[in-house]
Amino acid sequence: MLSSNNFERFDSIDCLKYEGSSSADINIVMIHGYGANAPDLYPLAGVLTSPRIKNWYFPNGILDAPGVPNGRAWFPLDVQALEKALQTGEFRDFSPLPKGLEVAHERLCGFMEAAGLNPATTLIGGFSQGAMLATHTSLKSKVDFLGLMILSGTMIAEELWRSLIPQKKLSFFQSHGTSDPLLPYNRAEMLNQLMQENDWHGDFVSFRGGHEIPPNVVSQLQKFVHGF
Repeated sequence: MLSSNNFERFDSIDCLKYEGSSSADINIVMIHGYGANAPDLYPLAGVLTSPRIKNWYFPNGILDAPGVPNGRAWFPLDVQALEKALQTGEFRDFSPLPKGLEVAHERLCGFMEAAGLNPATTLIGGFSQGAMLATHTSLKSKVDFLGLMILSGTMIAEELWRSLIPQKKLSFFQSHGTSDPLLPYNRAEMLNQLMQENDWHGDFVSFRGGHEIPPNVVSQLQKFVHGF
């Protein structure tokens, strides 16, 4: 079982690190979602194997997730607004720049620099809120990331992202459940369409399900990683 003793600290962020081949040249950073923590996605390291992967990094969120034991977050979430949206069937509007997103981005960049991670040889991705942060960081990076993995993420900071996406040409993998009760499928489609229109190269894997990472997504994600 993983414990706090397994964490390493880079700059101001704790993370779980899974070591691969010392002679490899690609690193993977996977960012958990709201209310989860670094161990949540850690099992992916045993699945997304490739002889070209040097290390996997699973950073722990910078904030406590209120009401969730051991839960962490990257930026605040209005839980009451989310619960109301679920009760009424109305999805929340994530188009404005979320409060705290830029702070999370800066902290993540500090983490990567301290860990010696070069975006050009790094695959970055995450689930839900982690996918949003990974996308935002890849768009704002001066050096293009090797690839981006968006697992049940969505379009946020829409005006800013629409201005940044045409400046990038990234390889990506995206997945989303058609019955996702938290983040609407149509906004995931909107993000995918925007990336495709700007000549990004990647696949959008939709599945019959909710806010999750089902086995068929893991299988397709493994193929994506093996493509590098």
